[in-house]
Amino acid sequence: MLSELSSMGKVYVAFTDSREAAKAIEKVKVLRPEWHVSTIAPKEYVKHVEPSLLPQTSNYEGQLLVTVYYDGRNPNLNQHTIARSLETLSMTFGDIKTFTSLPIEQENIGEFHIEYFNTRDADNVLTTLNGTSVDVRRQILFLLL
Repeated sequence: MLSELSSMGKVYVAFTDSREAAKAIEKVKVLRPEWHVSTIAPKEYVKHVEPSLLPQTSNYEGQLLVTVYYDGRNPNLNQHTIARSLETLSMTFGDIKTFTSLPIEQENIGEFHIEYFNTRDADNVLTTLNGTSVDVRRQILFLLL
């Protein structure tokens, strides 16, 4: 298919999964080495393809900043156990690209950065868990995404 495609300008292609985008880039490099391939941020893509959607577009698609509030009176709960529980819960929604525990000075609160390969997985987490209380092995977590 790529062998039949010809362009004198730019072609914009969007993917919801960053792994699929990487595969496509490698395929283009092999099949059309004369083409210049570059990645752009979501806002840049929308600016060229559907400018009316620009105000509601984020360059952080597929990424979540999660704040977890937990009961510090429970001796089994600490930043490490909360991180493990949240990561395990997050993996049920899809493949995680990165999971990072962020430094925070307050007790009973954890903050985490989660990035999914597929932006739809992050959207599902946001829709399903934002503002919820979750009982993970008798560890009550209140999540704000």
